[in-house]
Amino acid sequence: MATELLAIATTAASSADIVLAAGDSAHIHLRGSSPPAVPACTVSIDVKGSDGSYTEYHRLTERNPGVVIDATGTYRVRRAACEQGVGVDRD
Repeated sequence: MATELLAIATTAASSADIVLAAGDSAHIHLRGSSPPAVPACTVSIDVKGSDGSYTEYHRLTERNPGVVIDATGTYRVRRAACEQGVGVDRD
């Protein structure tokens, strides 16, 4: 069952931290307001460094709407403001 990381919206937003321990994985994917439509909006997945700052790890786009992360670390998803509503789920 999917867990909502970011609700469908057009405003800029960042998720809470997503912590993956050794052996964990997460399928992160875009969600549009009328499935299975995926909006033309970019969402970044950032990884948290040892200094607490975030660096872009991956981008979710209309052409690349999902990714499986299986590396240990702390992540977040970050949506810039866009014209079409987009949300992000984790399976």
